[in-house]
Amino acid sequence: MTVESKVHADTLAYNVVPMLGTLGDDGYTDEELKLQNESRKILDLPELAVSPTCVRVPVMVGHAIACRAGFDRPVDLDIALEALRAFPNLVVQDAPTPLEWAGRDEVAVGRVRPDLADPNALNLFVVGDNLLKGAALNTVQIAEQLHARGLVRPPVEATT
Repeated sequence: MTVESKVHADTLAYNVVPMLGTLGDDGYTDEELKLQNESRKILDLPELAVSPTCVRVPVMVGHAIACRAGFDRPVDLDIALEALRAFPNLVVQDAPTPLEWAGRDEVAVGRVRPDLADPNALNLFVVGDNLLKGAALNTVQIAEQLHARGLVRPPVEATT
């Protein structure tokens, strides 16, 4: 099939493009570095090892990531799945897709499995609606969790 590119540098229709963003001197794009830096900031883990590859896939709505999570000891898959299922606004499913999760606030995780080469790691696939589940909704949901756990309170008004 021949499809010509007219707007983007690469043809997007019927294609998967293994680069998203502006390429830097280190071989990573600004989008990949943003993913690395935002993950570290959100999780408050400044040394978190993140080595992403951002890929453009032509879908109407949705983000998806293939993730390898490493731990300091061997991972028990049943315990990991139990922890994921208990996490607020996260749904565990066999093989979630962006199309299926479009229009939903929750994030879906699937394909959860032990890493074949490292017993201290899990591989998983995560999808969500990027128009609904973004920084603003994340902030609200984090604030709700902090409030529910008694970690934040309304400010006390000063008396004069």
